[in-house]
Amino acid sequence: MPWDELTPRQFPAMEKDLKGISRKTMEDHYKLYEGYAKKTNECRRILKEFDYAEIEGNQVYSPLRAVAVDYTFALLGFKNHELYFGHLGGEGGDPSGRFAELLEAEYPGGLEMWQQSVRKSASAARGWCMVGYDLNDGSIFNYIMDTQNLWAVYNMVPILALDVYEHAYARDFGATPDGRGEYVEAFFRNLDWDHVNRQLEQAEAAKAGRGRRRHRGLAAAAGRVVGDSARNPPSAPTVAEEEPGALSCSRPAPRRGGPAGPSSVRHWASRMAHNRRTMESLKGQLLIAAPTLEDPNFARTVVLVTEHSHEGAMGVVLNRPSQAPVIEAAPALEPVVDVDALVHLGGPVQPTAVTVLAEFDDVAHAALMVTEDIGFMAAESDLDEVAVVTRRARVFAGYAGWGPAQLDTEREREDWIVDERPRPDEIFTPDPEELWSAVLERMGGQFRLVARMPPDPSLN
Repeated sequence: MPWDELTPRQFPAMEKDLKGISRKTMEDHYKLYEGYAKKTNECRRILKEFDYAEIEGNQVYSPLRAVAVDYTFALLGFKNHELYFGHLGGEGGDPSGRFAELLEAEYPGGLEMWQQSVRKSASAARGWCMVGYDLNDGSIFNYIMDTQNLWAVYNMVPILALDVYEHAYARDFGATPDGRGEYVEAFFRNLDWDHVNRQLEQAEAAKAGRGRRRHRGLAAAAGRVVGDSARNPPSAPTVAEEEPGALSCSRPAPRRGGPAGPSSVRHWASRMAHNRRTMESLKGQLLIAAPTLEDPNFARTVVLVTEHSHEGAMGVVLNRPSQAPVIEAAPALEPVVDVDALVHLGGPVQPTAVTVLAEFDDVAHAALMVTEDIGFMAAESDLDEVAVVTRRARVFAGYAGWGPAQLDTEREREDWIVDERPRPDEIFTPDPEELWSAVLERMGGQFRLVARMPPDPSLN
């Protein structure tokens, strides 16, 4: 139970004068959120302290049951309010961006039908009306939670949370059905649709990762190493059953269930190349996070785009080294990296999936080339041979993934600065913490000013 203490966040909405929702209501509401954090931490401490060899597990009543059930109520109360407060303080209006696109495609009556349906769901709910993104089929669904922890939906990522408990609106609108209706309208007048779209982007990236894993797509073609060395030590490597040709942490994995390796990679790469001919592909280029990109997964990152087509995009973050030495986390890869090399955090998708990016003298050992001589190590490679034919290599855990058109939307929103000519020394930089500023400095002009901006502009 490696739990950290939950700490209530400060939200921009708490400093704003919302339209129709008073500061007093927001302040009192925030105190409930603080209480959920406190009780979640308290439940966690108790659950850690139980003697599970002696404690009774009784379904009618037992201390274990009582704390375990109330823990979910407190935890989901905390999480629901994180989303609720997070997306208040905006300009409201109609849904926009990728979220609006999905609603238009999914609802026969388009945005208007969804707006009617979510309001009716809010009227029917006793606690929360949630809008979720289904990781299985990519659908948008309004669902009701009558309490914090009742009727949450598996594999559903909440992207919008509407609190309809009376404490959210009774002071300002009265505790009547009409008062609730007025509050719901006020909620949508204050909604930040950019926040909703950021939640959706993360959910789509997670789904894209699941889909690629299931179909041996982007990550498999890159020759992933499968397995978390902390849970699956090298003496007992694991290979994903649905991914023939993947590597374990200690030796090349046997092929199962059909051909894999170079032939399947070539077929996949050929299909992606065909798609790239009909669009502007960013493959082999750098994405430098704009200073305004606040997503903690990508703030001040530099991402090497390793694939980009109509089917989506994949990349690895170049400037987030972990503290885990390769020789400890994935000792089988020791022959291809320097003795003191660290595992780098490649992105939030499949954080236990490992890829090896290398600069090749002989590209025959690569599964997928990103630039002329930089690519991913092939799954069936002999590591000792790879060490001879590569000039340098870096091990990444996880990767960044974008669904169809998602990266293009982010570029239109100016979340990213694109550098078309990355240098190999930047891709394998020995000083990753300074890479964001260094690339912008090299690009010159106005980017030099951006490079010198502090992480917190208020300190400038």
